[in-house]
Amino acid sequence: MSSTAASLETPIWKGRPSHWSYFWLWLFGLLLIPVVVGVFMIAWIFIDRARNTFMITPRAIIVETGLIAKSSNEIRIQDVRSINLLKQGLAGFLNVGDLEFSSSASDKAEIVFRSIANATQVRDLVRARQEVKA
Repeated sequence: MSSTAASLETPIWKGRPSHWSYFWLWLFGLLLIPVVVGVFMIAWIFIDRARNTFMITPRAIIVETGLIAKSSNEIRIQDVRSINLLKQGLAGFLNVGDLEFSSSASDKAEIVFRSIANATQVRDLVRARQEVKA
């Protein structure tokens, strides 16, 4: 692979679900640490976050899931026809939200970045990449 091809696939943004989306689990986990149940709740937060990776490269939007058995879904940026931003409640006020990407090939979202921080800025990053390609 040439260095140019490798640089095209270097992520320009990479993220995971925000810790804010686990607020109640964090709260109860910390309160229940003396009962040991809290340790398992907090461990579950880290495992759940680790199994979801969201990336934007210069050419594609990618979601990878899984720890041991991994799967991925990808849409080329030039094929994105719709970007939906959903922000709700306190998390939305903190700019944590869901980004849904769909292409003309489907009526529903093909890729969802669930509960990401700075959701508005990530949406704007994808729009800027689309303008570069236009």
